[in-house]
Amino acid sequence: MKLMSRSYIWWPNYTKDIEQLAKNCFECNKIRNDPSKVTLHPWEKTTEPFQRVHVDYAGPFYNTYLLILIDAYSRWPEIYITKDMTTATTIQICRRIFSQFGLPKVLVSDSGRQFTAHEFRNFMKENGIFHKFSPSYHPATNGMAERYVRTVKQSLRALHWQGTNEEKDIMLCKFLLQYRITPHSVTNKPPATLFLNRNNLRTRLDLLKPAIEHVKQEAMSEQGIRNFAEGERVAVRDYIHEDKWKFGRVVQKLGKLIYTIRLDDGKIRRKHIDQIRKIGENIASDQLLQPEPLTQRSQKCECDIPRLLDRDQVSESGTESVADERPTERNTEDRPKNRELETVPPNVITAPEIALDKDLEAKAEIPKTVELRRSKRTRKAPEKLDL
Repeated sequence: MKLMSRSYIWWPNYTKDIEQLAKNCFECNKIRNDPSKVTLHPWEKTTEPFQRVHVDYAGPFYNTYLLILIDAYSRWPEIYITKDMTTATTIQICRRIFSQFGLPKVLVSDSGRQFTAHEFRNFMKENGIFHKFSPSYHPATNGMAERYVRTVKQSLRALHWQGTNEEKDIMLCKFLLQYRITPHSVTNKPPATLFLNRNNLRTRLDLLKPAIEHVKQEAMSEQGIRNFAEGERVAVRDYIHEDKWKFGRVVQKLGKLIYTIRLDDGKIRRKHIDQIRKIGENIASDQLLQPEPLTQRSQKCECDIPRLLDRDQVSESGTESVADERPTERNTEDRPKNRELETVPPNVITAPEIALDKDLEAKAEIPKTVELRRSKRTRKAPEKLDL
């Protein structure tokens, strides 16, 4: 336009006048091209997790929406499935995330209605979060969240993200776990390492590595600990009955310090190793060693013992010989009721007499009760200061 005008007219400063005329043309400005793009201004570098977060919505995606939040320092993602993109839903999810990881200093979002609403602005103000908006139709300003939206959609499509909400949630959790343990192209470290300050999250792939350190720790921890083999004869502590110990055998080892014991009476007990001690294999069952009452013992001696001890049959070595023939068992009803009618040879000692003699000796050995001795010292009354 300027070149054509020079061939016909000229006046002082006519070039500036023509440029000004073209700039003020309404129709010309409506069809002009976009200006050249400038170099993008990078965001300030963060030095700690949750110093700045980027948030955005993805969807509708398979009849659902995804709220995506990215930590700028570690690239740690948080994704939640929602049915809508309302302000109330956004505040609820943000409150849940902030309760787990704390409040961020800066939150970057687009200019959507759910982020520009009065309720969301008050939520940011009450929690002391500086809210930055990206211009409309300029996704590069919030490029971190926008780029992650594309990554999430591609990955979920590859997983055939369909079905019920529970099935979708399972696939989303699997994707998040793999993304958090994969080194990022920008930081060259997994997001879990930077965000959680850990080496990495444990996955099923860690089962391929031999657990050498774990084996060493197990061997060192078991040093000095008593061990009981299965079927070994042991005594276990009893805190209920009069007898302090019950006998039994080891059935199973449940852990480092817990054992399952089968007692001689058939009961099963779980005991700590501090409540178990080893005993000899030849110790009889405690059921066979329980003492019987005196009345039952005397009746048993009177009625059930069939043998008699003859003084003439005692050898010089001190051993007693017993008659080879055993009398036939008789019912107690056939015995005479009066014990005086039974005739016993004078040279025969019956078993009831032996049992009674032992009982009398046991009673004689019982010590008498010792009387308490009280102090006979005269106590002086306390002298108090009387002012």
